Amino acid sequence: MKVEDIKRILIIGGGTMGSHIALQFAVHACDIVIYDIKEEALAKAVTSLRKMAASLTSYNWCRPSPNALDWLP
Repeated sequence: MKVEDIKRILIIGGGTMGSHIALQFAVHACDIVIYDIKEEALAKAVTSLRKMAASLTSYNWCRPSPNALDWLP
């Protein structure tokens, strides 16, 4: 298996670090799942990911793709 073959990522913990790691993988076209034992941590992760993704696209650091954020509740 090559690194390029990895397209599905599980991230344990939806805090600051987990959210940023998730964003990096998402920007590189990976499917991500975030797991956290606290529901509020997951809610904060979703909010954080939406804000970071909007910021990246507003600065043209990445282009939004259709349905890119559909996986976020």
